[in-house]
Amino acid sequence: MFIYCIRRYFLILLPAVLPILLLCACIAPDSPGQSYGKISLENVSLAKQQDLDLDGYYSKVLIGFEATAETGDPGLYFLIKFKPESGLTGNSADSIYSIVLFGNTGLNSTGIDLQIPEFRQDFYDFRIEVYPTEAKDFLIARIDGRDFPVLDKVPLEPDINEASIEITDARLANLIDRDQDGYVSAFDVELDIATDSSQAELYFRVFGTSTQNPSPVQLWESLPMSTGATEEETVSLHLSDLLGGEYDLSVKAYFKNSNVPESVISTENDSDLQHIKIESSAGDPSPIITLGYSDGSFETGITYQGNNITNALFAVGFDLPEETIFYTIKKIRIYVTASSNYITLRLWNSSMNRPGDQFYFSDLRYVSAGWMDFPVNIQRNGNGKFYAGYRQLVSGAPLLGIDTDPPHSLQSMFFSETERSWQVFRNGDFGIEVELEYVLSSGPGRSIIISDNRAVR
Repeated sequence: MFIYCIRRYFLILLPAVLPILLLCACIAPDSPGQSYGKISLENVSLAKQQDLDLDGYYSKVLIGFEATAETGDPGLYFLIKFKPESGLTGNSADSIYSIVLFGNTGLNSTGIDLQIPEFRQDFYDFRIEVYPTEAKDFLIARIDGRDFPVLDKVPLEPDINEASIEITDARLANLIDRDQDGYVSAFDVELDIATDSSQAELYFRVFGTSTQNPSPVQLWESLPMSTGATEEETVSLHLSDLLGGEYDLSVKAYFKNSNVPESVISTENDSDLQHIKIESSAGDPSPIITLGYSDGSFETGITYQGNNITNALFAVGFDLPEETIFYTIKKIRIYVTASSNYITLRLWNSSMNRPGDQFYFSDLRYVSAGWMDFPVNIQRNGNGKFYAGYRQLVSGAPLLGIDTDPPHSLQSMFFSETERSWQVFRNGDFGIEVELEYVLSSGPGRSIIISDNRAVR
């Protein structure tokens, strides 16, 4: 009978995409026997070696053990199994991650590549099993935490989690308060992030406390995102459909697959997160308003006369509030005093305070005396100025209403065939209005007021 003394020391790097396990073996010469005698695994050690972010979880450990075998065949098959304590269903070790090591005759040094899928920060239990190489389903030795407690509850995390992450500043932007009641239904949280890694994967949680509920309530959680290639960057989180209330906010940053916050910013170190009033989207309908410049009475009218009416165009300009994020033009309203007929509706971008590029035109629309409403439902992003109006198709009709009562807005325009350009109508305001639905952005505690240079009906 021969005694084979086998020593294995394993360096496990977790969880780089291809961690390397270094295997060193010392095995006595071959024996012709095929029986399996006593196998012992002794002097098991586990050294936690790398915790760069000092969170108590290690990304590199050194496992060592000594195996002594009385056998006629030196070929041994080592299997190291480890499993997370949380999130594992059942008790079967067969469903956990496995590392396969082969024992070989003679002195050797072997590197084995390993990819560990979906590795996460957790406490892990290790088990070492030994099988003969020619009968890998025949277990001849096994140890785990019951034999060596050092193999139980080992705190591990991916090496990518060893990065240092700090939220240095937070601010709110693009607050949406459609009904202008002081409560926002959506907003962005912009975070300045400082990191010493260009590869960390993070996610964020936003919490709120209130006078009614001083315990933090989780309001929102992001999907995992990767940090950029710079040491400092800004991350923008868009929050919507939150639980209503008035909150002091806090934001926590986590590494992917971890439930331990790496950095926290709150009202204690950033006043921008204080007293944020939130309501649901359903509770924040967009107001629909009508913009125009007349007082509702029309003393006279205007129309094109003649044979050449190719450019018989009328328009009125409307300025949008600077805080407009997007808007919907719901209707174009035309007031005709007489001479009913067909027109085609038009919408233009502004160019040097004149109608510029056309972004909408309609098919034939019939107008008759009085106000005529034409639904259009044109959705647009941003703010600025646009023009609404129509093209006249026949000479002398229709007769567009003019309010001649001062003051005049000087926003009414007509196209001059003589000048071949748009001209300002200075003697009154045309009967052209628009019905709009705004989505405005406002800062905390600030209301948006429609500019006084427009009549809001």
